[in-house]
Amino acid sequence: MFRADLAEAGIPAIDADGRILDFHGQRNTFISSLARAGVSPTMAQKLARHSDVNLTLGTYTHLQAKELAQAVEGLPSLVSDERASGPKCDPDSPPVDPDLQRVILSWPSLSVEVRKRIVATLEEG
Repeated sequence: MFRADLAEAGIPAIDADGRILDFHGQRNTFISSLARAGVSPTMAQKLARHSDVNLTLGTYTHLQAKELAQAVEGLPSLVSDERASGPKCDPDSPPVDPDLQRVILSWPSLSVEVRKRIVATLEEG
């Protein structure tokens, strides 16, 4: 049905760069756009009419590294130390654990293996 609609509208199913315009590609674009707009995973799942949010997030949501970096940059700082750049913690919030501050400040210099061990430890939680 989608291909017939494309043909009737005079829209080629394959563009000059070899990219294919199909139903699933449109779903990818729609659901990824929902994620970029900050729509919750549950709402995106419902709008996509998926029975499983893992299908929505794992198969149809595609974000670029730049978008992921912007999302992380938008998080409030966990570091109250003067050495940290960016926004400071809310003075009314509880103090950040000093060990956590050290991990945050040293994270860029840690090896991939050490980072993986830290993440694994946190996931075991």
